Amino acid sequence: MDKLIIIYAWIAVLLYNLTYLSGLYAFLFRQRNVAPIKKAAGKLTIIRPIFGLDTENVKKNQAILNQDYSDIEVVIVAETGDTTTNTEFINYPNVKYMIVSTEGGLSPKVVKMAYAWERTQSEFVAFADSDIQIPHDLVSKMIKEFENPQVAGVSCPCLTTMDGLVGKICMQTLSYDYMPVAYIGINLHHMEFMQGAFMMVRRSVIDEAGGVEQLRVSFADDLRLGKLVESTGHKIRMMPDMLIHSCKGESPAQLLQRYHRWEIAQKLEFPQKIFTDIFFNPTVIPLILSQISPSLSTGFVASAISIRIIIAIVCDYFIVRKLAEYSILNSLLRPVGDMLHFIMVLKAVFSKRAMWRGRLYSVSFRGKIKQRLT
Repeated sequence: MDKLIIIYAWIAVLLYNLTYLSGLYAFLFRQRNVAPIKKAAGKLTIIRPIFGLDTENVKKNQAILNQDYSDIEVVIVAETGDTTTNTEFINYPNVKYMIVSTEGGLSPKVVKMAYAWERTQSEFVAFADSDIQIPHDLVSKMIKEFENPQVAGVSCPCLTTMDGLVGKICMQTLSYDYMPVAYIGINLHHMEFMQGAFMMVRRSVIDEAGGVEQLRVSFADDLRLGKLVESTGHKIRMMPDMLIHSCKGESPAQLLQRYHRWEIAQKLEFPQKIFTDIFFNPTVIPLILSQISPSLSTGFVASAISIRIIIAIVCDYFIVRKLAEYSILNSLLRPVGDMLHFIMVLKAVFSKRAMWRGRLYSVSFRGKIKQRLT
């Protein structure tokens, strides 16, 4: 029994770290280069649900209009009663502006997505978060992937940045640990999910799978959209271009609410990941097992944590440093991030409610989500 515990402990330590190193290898030596498409493949509708079109959002919408791809229609969808919208921007000839009430909908974002989807006809449709600014050639690169008829979904990995110590700890799992895994998927030319910051799909395939109405019953539209694509037998591609999503300005409580909602979404859409996150946590499992088995000394725990930190430093140096502001503190905080992640996953497993954009939701054991009165 003692030998089995030791083997299990080493598997927990090595599995996560070897995955990390595989992602680093993919990033350094196997990264795909995608050339922009030379001729328009068809009209692209970019649906952009917004929460107020202030000056900063106007700049980000301008970046979409300045894309190399020529045949673009931008649909901006705001909420009824939104008083922060800059209406000057909607006078562009290829920009449509829609207003919809989100009352009664599970997700305001999905309500807006579905509303615009029903009122446009383009075969290629992209969804863009309101706080994302994209490079000028990204659309032409992404739409080129649809030259393969088996590809029905394309998205980009996204690095989330957060303020404060709580934000830095949250980033360890929500962002930095995700990046090596994303580059493995990029290298394999296939992913199981979409990344919601900026994602592109074939309308005919999504309609075949039941349409975007299917997203209304999910806590994560990108995860569910990916499952819709896969349900039809089509493939999802992940681009090598990394986008930056900033959560700066959010309080520690808001960051933890975001973290909690994301883990519940993972539980509902990919329950197998919850299993690996609990039973193969590279920091927590060695700590727990060292209290069970006398053969696992303090030295083993120190070794496990040291391996975790060293590999995090190496991967962060080569990957994060090229994409965003780099600090060695982020790498040193990785074991603390593991502990927080373990707690948040356990909380999500047993949680019956979650807060999302100021709205309280109940979550049943079978995954049914319902908005509660607040």
